[in-house]
Amino acid sequence: MSDFQGLMMETEDIDPGQALDSESDPTFNLTTTSFLISVPVLFLDSLAFDFDTVIITVSAPITAKPGQTLIPK
Repeated sequence: MSDFQGLMMETEDIDPGQALDSESDPTFNLTTTSFLISVPVLFLDSLAFDFDTVIITVSAPITAKPGQTLIPK
């Protein structure tokens, strides 16, 4: 779980949604959110041998699905 949060922090530091004008293009924010969720999940899914770990890690970002939670304005 801590590995995943570290991955999310690194991704947030270089946030493409902030580099571009995310205010005028809200669809890009949604795409970025999906990207931030799917990349670590796929990455962990290929490495994790314990399936329960994948389930726990996946449920955390999806529960916090609003883009504001993952991508601060």
